[in-house]
Amino acid sequence: MNDTLKAVEQNFLKFLQSPSQFVVPIYQRKYSWSIPQCKKLLQDVLVAGKDDESFGHFTGSIVYITKDVFHAAVINQLSIIDGQQRLTTLSLMILALRNALEIQKKEIGISTRKLTNYYLVNSDEEDDLFYKLVLTEGDNQAIRSILDSDKAAIDAYKESRIVQNYNYFFNEMMKSELKVVYEGLKKLMIIDVSLEQGKDNPQLIFESLNSTGLDLSQSDLIRNYILMDLDPKLQSTMYRKYWLKIEQLFTDHPENAFDRFSRDYLTIKTGRIPRQDRIYESFKRYFKSAISKLGLEQVVKDFYDYSKIFADLLSAVTPNQKVNALMQEINELRVNVAYPFLVQTYHDFDNKVINQEQLITIYRLVESYVFRRAVVGIPTNSLNKTFATLNAKIDKAHYLDSFCYELLQLDSYKRFPSDEEFERELKIKDIYNFQRSKYLLSKLENFDTKEIIDLNKYSIEHIMPQTLNEKWKEILGQDWKTIHTQYLNRLGNLTLTRYNSELSNQEFEGKRKMKNGFIYSPIRLNRMLAEVEQWDPSAIDRRGNLLSRRTLNIWQYPSVSPDYCEQREETVDNVSYTIEDYEFRSKPNLELFTAIQDYLINLNADITVKYNKHYVVFRFRSNLTSVMFTKEGISVNINASVDELTDPKGLLRDLRGIGHWATGESEIKIFSPVQLDDVYQLIHQAYAIQMEI
Repeated sequence: MNDTLKAVEQNFLKFLQSPSQFVVPIYQRKYSWSIPQCKKLLQDVLVAGKDDESFGHFTGSIVYITKDVFHAAVINQLSIIDGQQRLTTLSLMILALRNALEIQKKEIGISTRKLTNYYLVNSDEEDDLFYKLVLTEGDNQAIRSILDSDKAAIDAYKESRIVQNYNYFFNEMMKSELKVVYEGLKKLMIIDVSLEQGKDNPQLIFESLNSTGLDLSQSDLIRNYILMDLDPKLQSTMYRKYWLKIEQLFTDHPENAFDRFSRDYLTIKTGRIPRQDRIYESFKRYFKSAISKLGLEQVVKDFYDYSKIFADLLSAVTPNQKVNALMQEINELRVNVAYPFLVQTYHDFDNKVINQEQLITIYRLVESYVFRRAVVGIPTNSLNKTFATLNAKIDKAHYLDSFCYELLQLDSYKRFPSDEEFERELKIKDIYNFQRSKYLLSKLENFDTKEIIDLNKYSIEHIMPQTLNEKWKEILGQDWKTIHTQYLNRLGNLTLTRYNSELSNQEFEGKRKMKNGFIYSPIRLNRMLAEVEQWDPSAIDRRGNLLSRRTLNIWQYPSVSPDYCEQREETVDNVSYTIEDYEFRSKPNLELFTAIQDYLINLNADITVKYNKHYVVFRFRSNLTSVMFTKEGISVNINASVDELTDPKGLLRDLRGIGHWATGESEIKIFSPVQLDDVYQLIHQAYAIQMEI
């Protein structure tokens, strides 16, 4: 620290009385003291004023930068670095004392004129130099309106902390001994810390004064770091052009939203997640490096550009309505850790790296990834690192395919749950007590329809009720207790209604036919029940199966184009794979695989086999079929659509538009050798199609 720094004990009123103007820099946070803080300060002043043996009461430090430039009137402008909140509050107290004294006309040892001229204005100056205290915009107009007794202006700023705290002080003054207040003010002492422009480092001193982190948020520190050392003109330009806009973006958001953004911005830029209490330190390291490469304005502009995207996504108010609808759903999942990825992807969209359709597909897959994991019960503690590093892994030339491929590379506790795992868990999960149950049912209701229903006033209803009457017990039979426990909260037994209390414990027939019952309901989830005659375990299972199958189209699994998949499989670390690398190579699975391999080789000697990381591909003129080992058996993907193949037994699953590993548009799963003949028939048809090409 430079030895030009001067720190002395100083009487507060004498400090104010000096021929100076105290300027709160444009970048400093607005005045924010609350009434309880004002009350405590006034109590301290009154205690000091009543204590005849007290010669001083310490009230904190005021740190400022002096300039070697003096006006003709010898008014020194001091730029306040720390202590502006207390300085402003005490100025409001003096203002209230002056105005109360004007009314009461009491002798307290000083006149209202001297209170004004000594402590509130520079009486020999004009225009901007007239006022001793210059605050930031809004606050400055508010305090000047009080000082000038401009009632119309005071009313215009009545919601500001400046006016509210002044009114508090004035009301208290009218009830207090004004002489005691003045005597207390005379005893206030401060540590007067003056720095010299260009010689001292105000940033280091400011940080040391705020080292506890209690006074300022991480974002306050960041703002001051960017703007404090700039000359006033550049400071004003940067503040008005960028920082003021950033602050306005977060006006209607929770207080921690700006800190959240700052952390996410650093995550995007560095690929690392800074500790919550180390955002400022991480920012300084990044900012210093970035400025050396890009320059100050470019870095601040970049910070602003990303902050706008973050705030727009947080409020779902981007210029794109489809994105907004999707962001409302993603925000409902409360997956804050995905924001670094969501923001960077939108930034790429803004810069024409991807189009709208790709952006929406990516956002839907993020929603699907988060929701599927929640359904199957995978802990969320790995998600922050997954999303922090995901964008850096994407090949921007093949954005969507690359994104999907990276999702499919995730395994173990990071995995993207498969269709089978997701569907299986949905059928048996306690959905009623699931944190996202309303979200699930709402999406099921409003998916793929133009008639979107506002479901905010709907609540979740058990079809088989939580409390069974005798009629319900009779319908369920002697095992009613077991059935009730097992099926009550399953997906198949839940719906949405606005008449929960009316339906309540009614019998199923009553719930169907009564006024406002299922038959008359405007929502599809209930219209499904109109044709059901009896509600029992088999009916619950049927509805649960139907709804869980529908979810696969809503929360889809990633799909990678065969060409890109093959390209990546061939280039991944130049690793060669063998049958030994597959996790589920059980003896039954190996026997099924060997039988299919033998069939294909006998079919045509030109058919080749390649072992990729996740599956085996058999290729003729192009990919013919691929085989993937699973826990339950083997999955055979055939490179022909269900429309091109004859499948009398309905064994094929249409993979078009559904995410999946391996290549092929159709899938058949086999668990037993008795299914092999059916597989051979389907493969032969795909082979014949390639022969005709």
